[in-house]
Formats: sequence, structure tokens, C-alpha cells
Amino acid sequence: MWTQLSAERPAAFGWAAAMQPDGMAVPVSARTVPLRARAVQRSVPAPRVLTSFSALWGGDPVQVVDHDEFRTGLSSLHAPQEPSPHGFPRGAMAGRALHAILERWQWHEDANGSALASLTAQVLAEEGLPAEWDTVVVSWLRALMATPLMVDGMRLGALDPARQAREMAFAFPVTGMRQKRIDALIAGLDPHWAKRPNAGQAALSGALRGVIDLVFEYEGRYYLVDYKSNWLGPCAQDYTAEALAAAMAGGGYTAQALIYALALHRHVRACVPAYDPARDFGGVFYLFLRGMAPDAPGRGVVQLRPDPALLRQLDALMAGGGAA
Repeated sequence: MWTQLSAERPAAFGWAAAMQPDGMAVPVSARTVPLRARAVQRSVPAPRVLTSFSALWGGDPVQVVDHDEFRTGLSSLHAPQEPSPHGFPRGAMAGRALHAILERWQWHEDANGSALASLTAQVLAEEGLPAEWDTVVVSWLRALMATPLMVDGMRLGALDPARQAREMAFAFPVTGMRQKRIDALIAGLDPHWAKRPNAGQAALSGALRGVIDLVFEYEGRYYLVDYKSNWLGPCAQDYTAEALAAAMAGGGYTAQALIYALALHRHVRACVPAYDPARDFGGVFYLFLRGMAPDAPGRGVVQLRPDPALLRQLDALMAGGGAA
């Protein structure tokens, strides 16, 4: 019956009138209707990504790692080392250990350093670092707390614990952000930046995330701190202003500093009534821990204070604004 009906009214059944030798009907579309893809009538948007400073200036915009020292597994763990910050192992394990201790140590409650000693032993063991470094790290970080960061004598150890936040995470949207534009902005501030490889050309949209080691308020101004465990040489004299400037550019840290500054600026602007960045934004400290000591104020310390115009310009670049 179906064969008879399909022969009499092939269009109703979608079959051709002609039959194959085995009696099976041939679909009309297979014989008479050419197939072709429909033309795309709209643009396909670029994928939205979750990225970070380390990913952008480290070469892969879809990574979300943020702690720069952790990107390498290289370590001098088994090399001959002097018992000092300059001999302390380098690489991922050492960087993680120092960050973990500074994040978890409540230094304002530990005048004699006993809590630091216990925490240091625990963290170094967790990272597989030899216990012989425990006393070195304890002495090193206690000295760090007494090291002036500014000419007025401001020290980490004297900060009000109620006016600080550690490991402050942020994420903000970016739309059509072009890394090359940010690089062009930085090149006008940092002469070392021009030596870096050219940035990618693609516009990125999605979210930019990061984690700021320490944020604090001091005398009515807001600051941020990023700890660097980078090894710049075997002695304190290797941590000169020129060496720090080269390290900032070489590691992409100037870009990191501006992104973190923008994150703090946006946060304070949203939370503090009548916020004025010219008056209230204190700046950024990059602390190269191995070079710092109480008897050498300023050594190992990079301080940046982006002006309000620069923060506004960077804000616009994150939204795809600015010159091409």
C-alpha cells in the first residue's frame, strides 16, 4: 500500500516516483534538492575569558594564575647556600612558603616571634624545604616588620590590624581590552618596558582577576603591597634602584602594579564616600624581600603612586577605550 501511495503522490511522502531496483524509494531531496550551508548573517563574538596579570604578560591569556614567582619550578634547593635571605632557595616552593607565612602570621600579636617560629616550621615542611632554614626565615621576616617603607618611618609591623586586609581578591570586567595599549601607556612611564616583547594584538573581553597580598589604610590613605621573593644577586648591594627597575619591567610587574592599583582605586571609590584619589590614594609598594633590612631603609622597596589621570586612562583602556 505504501509503495502504491508513494508512487501516486510522491510529494506527499517526500519520495521520488522512481524506484530503485530493490523496490526502495529514493528521497526527493537526495535527487533534486542541492544542499548548501546557510550564510551567517551576524558576526561571531570573540570568546569571553577569565584571565590575570600573570597570564597576559606571561604569554597565555586564558591562564588564571596570579602569583608570578610560582610560574617556574626552578629551584636552587640543592645548590650550596649561605644561611641568609640571599641563600634561601629560589623558585616555586620558596615563593609559596614566604607568601603563606606573611599571609597567616599575625605579627601584631607575636612580639617574641614564637608564633612565627611555629608557623615557619610548619609551612617550610609543607613545601618540602629543609628545616635548617627555619631560623633564617624567622629572623628575616621579623627584620622585615621593622624595616621602614617610607621616610616617615612607616613599617609593616606597626600597621593597625583593623585597617588592613590580606590576600584581597578582585575580579572586574574588561571589554575589548587591548594589551598593546596598556603596554604603550606603561612605556611612557617605564623606560625599561620598551625592551619587552611585543604584546598580543587581540582584543580581550571577559574578566580580569588577581589577588593583592596586602591592602592597608595609613593616615587616611590607602595602599597596597605585593611581596616579591625574586633573587637579584648574592648580596644586599644587588638590590639597587636600577636593578629593581629592571626586575619590575622584566617580570611585567609595572603592569601588575597598575592593574592592582586600579582594582584598589575602584574598590575604595565604591566604598568610601567623597573619595578623592589625589588625596586618598597612597600608592603601591613592591617589596623585594631578599634586599630589605632595617638598617637600609628603601633598599628592596619600589613605591609607585599613579596619579588620578593615569587611573582614569587605565580605567578607559580596560573598557576598550583609548587610541588604537
